[in-house]
Amino acid sequence: MYYLGRICILVALSAACLYSQPTYNKDVLPIFQQQCQICHHPGAIGPFSLMDYQSTRPYIRSIRQRVADRTMPVWKPVAGIGDFLNPEILTQQQIDTITQWVDAGGPEGNPAEAPAPLSFPDGWSLGQPDLVLTVQAPFTVAPGDDLYRCFSLATNLRTDQYVRAVEIRAGNRSIVHHAVVYPDPLGQSLKLAGKDPSASYTCFGDAGVQTTDTFLAAWAPGITPAELAPGTAMKLTAGTRLSMQLHYHPSATGGTDQSQLGIYFAKGPIDKIVRQEFVVNDTFTIPAGDPNYIVRESLPIPSGFNLHAVSLLPHMHLLGHKMQVQATYPDRTVVPMIEIDDWDFDYQAVYQYRQPVPLPGGSEFAFTAAYDNSANNPRNPIPRRTRWQWWCSGTPWTQSIFRPRK
Repeated sequence: MYYLGRICILVALSAACLYSQPTYNKDVLPIFQQQCQICHHPGAIGPFSLMDYQSTRPYIRSIRQRVADRTMPVWKPVAGIGDFLNPEILTQQQIDTITQWVDAGGPEGNPAEAPAPLSFPDGWSLGQPDLVLTVQAPFTVAPGDDLYRCFSLATNLRTDQYVRAVEIRAGNRSIVHHAVVYPDPLGQSLKLAGKDPSASYTCFGDAGVQTTDTFLAAWAPGITPAELAPGTAMKLTAGTRLSMQLHYHPSATGGTDQSQLGIYFAKGPIDKIVRQEFVVNDTFTIPAGDPNYIVRESLPIPSGFNLHAVSLLPHMHLLGHKMQVQATYPDRTVVPMIEIDDWDFDYQAVYQYRQPVPLPGGSEFAFTAAYDNSANNPRNPIPRRTRWQWWCSGTPWTQSIFRPRK
């Protein structure tokens, strides 16, 4: 009787332990839906899908390591500087859940306990766009080429439209580093393209077209599209063409690309217009071997022109090391906007503020960037004296809102 009782107790404890183990369907999948699937679904930037158990199972050891050391999900802003919407940071409880699940062998659990699946139609993160524009013909990039190429895209809009979101889909991520879309109301991009079958032309810095529209969009590795707040939108004028600048960075194999642009129109009334502001310094030269070369630039906000920053996109390339962005108000109050102290060329993001940050007229919007041009920088192609170009450029870009005049 003693041994029988002992055996029963051990079985009961074992069953209790088994019952408490996290499973994919009940415990882990909700975490992936909340923090991971936006990048890890077919057609997105993630190298593998986390949409279902079969796709996830081969990578569970790697997932455990990356969440435990907090390198995934990727979230670059320094804590306490800028209050951003939807920070991609796992709680300790979520990390513990994933760790325990992997340590238990990654059990699938009961499919009936799984939450309803998220939908990413045809890879579009926000669902099917209202307007999809595709590069006219495939463009071939030779091995080793470093190109900035602008593609003229016809919107064929018959009326003015207000835009709540934009998604850029790089056709070939092995060669596309980033993209910027410029409005072209005069159709100048088509003339610049001439008879090129892809309706494209060489460009650098910007698209070389004149515009007064507020519409603008950008993509770099790590950026996921997001909708503007209700009542705010970018304006896209009827008949406007778009010039999509694609940066093709050097690749050993080259390749062919045919990127796409998805546009989502606003559904309700609009009382605030979103505009874009760049702060660019393209005149610096970094000495060879300098591990911490500092570059600064600022943008004054005209007096009487009151803005609110709604999002911020810091942007650097291979030599980028750190970036700080701040606003200085007319009374000299300094407002830290964002700080990134471990720049990652392969992961960039648009950071949306939880509440718009005031930028009153007379303020100064400025950045300080640090570059590592030493041999200790593993991303440095050649530690040599270098100027502003694809491996060392730096540009913070902010979206700001203002109320249009009636």
